[in-house]
Amino acid sequence: MHVDLGLTFRIITFLITLSVLIVLHEWGHFIVAKLSRVRVTDFAIGFGPSLICIRYNGTNYRINPFLVGGYCLMLGEDGRKAEQSGVTATPVDLDQEAGRYGTDFQGKPVLARLAIVLAGPVMNFILGFAIFVVALAGVGRQVATTTIASLSSPTMPAAMAGLRPGDTITAIDGKPVKDGAAMVGLINRSAGIPLALSVRRSAAVLTIRVTPVATDVNGRRIGLTGFSPAFTSVPEPLTRAVPEAWDQTTLVLASTVGSLVQLATHFTHTAPQLSGIIGIGQVATQVQQEGWGPYLVFAGSISILLGFFNLLPLPALDGGRAAFFVAEILRGKPVDPEKEGLVHVVGFVVLMALMVVIAFHDVQRLLLHQSIL
Repeated sequence: MHVDLGLTFRIITFLITLSVLIVLHEWGHFIVAKLSRVRVTDFAIGFGPSLICIRYNGTNYRINPFLVGGYCLMLGEDGRKAEQSGVTATPVDLDQEAGRYGTDFQGKPVLARLAIVLAGPVMNFILGFAIFVVALAGVGRQVATTTIASLSSPTMPAAMAGLRPGDTITAIDGKPVKDGAAMVGLINRSAGIPLALSVRRSAAVLTIRVTPVATDVNGRRIGLTGFSPAFTSVPEPLTRAVPEAWDQTTLVLASTVGSLVQLATHFTHTAPQLSGIIGIGQVATQVQQEGWGPYLVFAGSISILLGFFNLLPLPALDGGRAAFFVAEILRGKPVDPEKEGLVHVVGFVVLMALMVVIAFHDVQRLLLHQSIL
């Protein structure tokens, strides 16, 4: 039985990436909880029975076998004494250690509790922005070249005319081309117009005539020949990488909001296009083949999406808990913990059901060999 080790490596890389993003989300909760003098009973990487547990300053630091994600557990976070309820494996004498490592989450002012809950999503936003900076300044921006990377179909004009992967287009209709983006733009504007391409192939220079075919792409009629240009990475100076990373961050957020609006206004059309963890994993394995630069941009985008969706005012999410704290501020008194707990439980069940439906669509796409990209 043949095993694709490359695909296995890409899947493992994606799972590690996802775990890091989730753990750093929980670390955001952890840091603000510690600063607020809330007792953090457990901080864990992964789930399941602990392989390693080190106790330091009243907190059990755990490494668990199922390494996708993690959690940050605070004393009284769910309205009960977490350590007394058997959540942690290490018995603790709360009377002896009372107040030494922080106090009950529910006993803190509402603004402190709100800050702790919001710290996780905020950490994801900061992390996503930082990843974009590293991608732009460290790895570099992906810039199209005039070299042909691949042909899309043997029936498209590029293949029919005799172009090959590795060919470099040096001129079009006698005019030199050095910029890949400009070359693609000229071809896109030349639907139905014959073009004379000067092509360097090894030591030879050939003239190959090709006519782009008119094709509708996202509502635009453009010319295509059926080849993809090779890309190269061009690192950006930090002075440009930082503002461009900010632009990328706002673009991801704006696109996400736009997608939610589409979901709300055209639910039956948009819902089947949603992707869950399986679909995202499929995209991740495809993007990794484009290089570390595009993959880092993908990882930064996922981090921002994690932060954004956790801020939605839905039960069982950080945004849902934050909504109860905002209600407490407006009402001047907390919501009944039992009622809040019931809402979170019901919300969690609904979210799990939605994830199952999305996973079903992901599996259908995989079985039908439909690409998410």
